[in-house]
Amino acid sequence: MLRKSIIVGIVVFVILVVVAIIAFITLEVCCKPNNCEIPPIHKNAPLYARFYPAEFVYPNHDHNLILEKGESITVGCPGSKLNIGVISIEVTCISSTLFSILGNNSDITSLYCEDKVKSIARYTNKLCENDGQEIEVGFELNKTQFLRQIRICFNVSSLNPLYSEHNLTRFIDNHDKSRRRPFFMEGSFYNLNKTEVYKLYNRINQRNTINQQLQIPNPNSTKVIKDGFSFYLSRGHLSPKADFFYGSQQNATFFYVNSAPQWGIINSKSWNNLEWRIRSFASKGNKNLQIFTGTFGNLVLNEYSSHQLYLYYNPPSEKIPIPEVFWKVVYEEIDQLGVAFIGTNNPFLNKTSLKLLCNDISKSVKWIEFNNKNITEGFTYACEVDDLRKTIKYIPQLHVNGILSK
Repeated sequence: MLRKSIIVGIVVFVILVVVAIIAFITLEVCCKPNNCEIPPIHKNAPLYARFYPAEFVYPNHDHNLILEKGESITVGCPGSKLNIGVISIEVTCISSTLFSILGNNSDITSLYCEDKVKSIARYTNKLCENDGQEIEVGFELNKTQFLRQIRICFNVSSLNPLYSEHNLTRFIDNHDKSRRRPFFMEGSFYNLNKTEVYKLYNRINQRNTINQQLQIPNPNSTKVIKDGFSFYLSRGHLSPKADFFYGSQQNATFFYVNSAPQWGIINSKSWNNLEWRIRSFASKGNKNLQIFTGTFGNLVLNEYSSHQLYLYYNPPSEKIPIPEVFWKVVYEEIDQLGVAFIGTNNPFLNKTSLKLLCNDISKSVKWIEFNNKNITEGFTYACEVDDLRKTIKYIPQLHVNGILSK
């Protein structure tokens, strides 16, 4: 009994010491008298960035951005202007919310964007894996400063994103939760004989397109593309909206090049669960993560036809393939640990016809749990990154020294 009491006492003491250390560190970081604080989330908020290298600035241990006295950051409104008449400006911390702005000492909270911040998607004129063309999505602060948010490897022949790449901050739990979903943007990446991409996702149009490819006589048949909110093709984000902190970043994910046709029931169930658990892992584990999300294969519904399915079908032209699977690679650069996840994209699949692309190591990944009882909602599993690359050869090369298991 005495021994048990001693052990309990030691545990309590250790916990108190850890809490005290965390509190001290937090106090040191955020509560120095000369530190500056910026509330970054509000209506018409500008972007906050550092350059060389270019990176977004996020809150540290708090909902506010914390800067030390004399520290400078760039504040900007790409696609709009700050209310002082310039697109972007460097400001320097004095104390509290007081900053040196255009040579004057002013309250940083007085700065706002006259209109919504606008992102752009553009080719970089660089090649990427599998003869893809590199696209970057981000914000142009001026002619020399571009703040990249997402990198995409795009197959210009099939009009299919092979993968996207973005960073997930460990402070994601405090992200802007007020933004509504905007409309998807097409940009200049699609040449579909004057057909706009948004029309391809129209329920009636996708039903006609799929039925034609499956040789279902009635173009209005609901055997495959059904009514309701499950059995239809949604715009499946690669880099998802909720992986980004600022509202302007979230809006930047709505380019069609950052999406691929994904069944609605899978998008909202198993795939959404995977994305949520990755964000939770980053937040609770205090980890900055590098995320790669891609597509692989061409969906075939064998019970109807052996034809590979496309969202755009105008024989002989077939574009925007419906992927067989979606995949993610989650990489922690400091310790060089990574793990790959695969999700099926076929709600008509049964377990007897399920074929894994690599050895399933889901039980070794302690921070995630899959519910694969209902395969209609998608079957998700984990693999070693190098193992999956044996099949999906365009997964970027990473120095992976072990599994990101905990």
